[in-house]
Amino acid sequence: MIVTLILLNSGEYLIGQAEQLEYEPSCHLREPYQVMGMTPFKLTRWPKYTEEVDILLYSTSIQTMCEPTEKLLTQYLTKVGK
Repeated sequence: MIVTLILLNSGEYLIGQAEQLEYEPSCHLREPYQVMGMTPFKLTRWPKYTEEVDILLYSTSIQTMCEPTEKLLTQYLTKVGK
């Protein structure tokens, strides 16, 4: 899995360890956090109200997936303890 920045159709930005799947749901996201603000970024667990760390997303929910900036990646890895 590769740490990926995901922009959802809702406008939310997520960061997590992503794996693209060949079927729907098309993305397996591990330890996802919602990204808000600017440096330092505010990272909050996503989705709210669950302790699950493995989330599946459908392609219809995803606008784009890309590589996070070095600062965001470092902050995320610190947050998840890696």
